[in-house]
Amino acid sequence: MQKTHLPERPHWRDHAKEVGFTFADMHGEPYWDESSAYAFTLDQIENDLEDPATELHSMCREAVSEIITSERLMTQLGIPENRRDLVANSWKQGDPEIYGRFDFAYDGKGPAKLLEYNADTPTSLYESAAFQWQWLEDQLAAGVLPEGTDQFNGIHEALVARFDEVFEANSDLHFTAVAGNPEDYGTVEAMGWAAREAGLGAHYCDLDKIGLSEDGQFLDDEDRRIAVLFKLYPWEDLFLDDYTDHIDGSGCLFLEPAWKALLSNKGCCRFSGRCSKATPTCCPPSSRRISPMHWRARAVPPPGPHRHSRGPKPTWPQAMCASRSCRAKALRCRS
Repeated sequence: MQKTHLPERPHWRDHAKEVGFTFADMHGEPYWDESSAYAFTLDQIENDLEDPATELHSMCREAVSEIITSERLMTQLGIPENRRDLVANSWKQGDPEIYGRFDFAYDGKGPAKLLEYNADTPTSLYESAAFQWQWLEDQLAAGVLPEGTDQFNGIHEALVARFDEVFEANSDLHFTAVAGNPEDYGTVEAMGWAAREAGLGAHYCDLDKIGLSEDGQFLDDEDRRIAVLFKLYPWEDLFLDDYTDHIDGSGCLFLEPAWKALLSNKGCCRFSGRCSKATPTCCPPSSRRISPMHWRARAVPPPGPHRHSRGPKPTWPQAMCASRSCRAKALRCRS
């Protein structure tokens, strides 16, 4: 692994505005930085990154299957007692997962080590799956990168394949996030774009506009029934909301499923550490000083003739709230 310094694309900020990447700067500081890049060997990608990610995902699922059978472990992870059946049943009935994000520490000298797993509300999707891929294509065209340079990045294609695997063609999906946050909206729009490429219907609704019908079904802001909902809102907060009482009777499939609350829980790292003694996939506490790789990969590039031609280019909100602490009570009742 080598870090190389490269010239930025001359007009990347203009391009970011054109495609709606409005959070390239956040909180008065640059968020997107293309002044350097990391180069990897194929062995490093396959053996040090892909293999640990595959193993960790398998270990996480094994952990869930054990945790849901233990009141003690549920208590240790802080799962409210009145929500434990919701978590356990979502696993037992096979509610599907779509994606998550492992945050790794990697020094190029051995397998990547896990810092944390954002299993429930992973962001960094649009810039990873789309804007970074456009960076590669632009820098290849400009001769900044040598011909034949590739990118370890199949995020968008993997999402399309996953949606196609889980849902029947023409199924309608809903996506929601807290209103007024371009980063969160960028994530769910990237998800929606992949769903549309998989032949599914994709509808967006602000989180605070989701309602509850008289017969207990969730509705969007156009009074359409929500049968499948990807919510960029943490289960740990949703568990405290009275509307969670209506999930079982709503017939709505939630993505990510409730069992993902066990894996996004920081306490799960202590639990899974017992599973990783034979294969050290997690960092010991002192190793957390190592700076993790800042991945920016590929989600939904601007539509063009070669990719992403289903429908018009997405539009993006222009305002951004000051912090994620603005998450408000999500749902209102509609009769």
